[in-house]
Amino acid sequence: MVLAIVPIMLVGCAFAAYTVLKPPTAESTVEQYFDELSDGDTAAALELVSDASEYSPESNPLLVPKVLSEADSRPRNLRILGTDLFTGAERKVTSVRVSYEIRGATVTQAILATRGTDGDPAYVLYEPFLRLGVTSLAGRQLTVNGVATPLGAEDYTYVFPGAYTAGAQGTPLIAGATANATVRSGGIEEQAVAIVDFGTPTLAPGAQEAVQTMVKQQIDTCAQSTSSQPPNCPFSTYLFGSDESVKWTITAYPTVTVALSSYPSEEQQAVISSESYDGVAHYVAKVTDLFGGGTETQTGDVRFGVQGSATATGGQITVSIS
Repeated sequence: MVLAIVPIMLVGCAFAAYTVLKPPTAESTVEQYFDELSDGDTAAALELVSDASEYSPESNPLLVPKVLSEADSRPRNLRILGTDLFTGAERKVTSVRVSYEIRGATVTQAILATRGTDGDPAYVLYEPFLRLGVTSLAGRQLTVNGVATPLGAEDYTYVFPGAYTAGAQGTPLIAGATANATVRSGGIEEQAVAIVDFGTPTLAPGAQEAVQTMVKQQIDTCAQSTSSQPPNCPFSTYLFGSDESVKWTITAYPTVTVALSSYPSEEQQAVISSESYDGVAHYVAKVTDLFGGGTETQTGDVRFGVQGSATATGGQITVSIS
């Protein structure tokens, strides 16, 4: 009985040794990459990438373990759909077409694999990532899966295949927003992308009232001027004479509209206007007659509106009007 078992054991050991020694292929390397991602081991997945040391957290802040720390964010159910072989940069490249699921949605993607050079594994993967971009960020600070990301509206950054939820941090002027990335499948010549669209930005709660209060304060400051044409102010008058001394009194403040800029920036996030011109500034001026030299009093009312902009920096709103 013992002798009969020995050949079977030898065959089993030989098969196991063959399995261990079986050289990696482009397909098996892609499978290993997705296995690591499914386990949340992004460091091991990154080791399979060509020039892995170039993808530092400083240049690619989302290629870090935290972004796939939640199991629900990781890719599942990988399928190899086929391969295409072509030559690029004097090296043979295998394009491995795959599909996988992200929160129940199926994504297709082409992963490029090439044979490694000295010190590399048998195959390495070339940029096996998604390109993540953001629209309607409106200058707000961005976090993706809880990781702060300095990404502008015209930029993109690499992310691992997975699900991503982004947050745009609100400011005193612009309300915060949260959005899930929509993944668009890619082909052999087009990289798969993940797009975060925050939609049309809206004013933060209380922003309209805060800006109106600041506009009123600036108008009151303008009214303290003794000039007939206070600098950088929304009202002025022309007096017939010289050496005038003017006293201004605001009898009605203009109705102010605050709207976010079409393309908010650090310099201008909101536009201030008052189309009705229902502000009224009353003046009493002491004027020296140019011809007779006598002093006279001139009075009147000036209707005015305001134009300007508002920005929020460091948690504070700044208003500029004219």
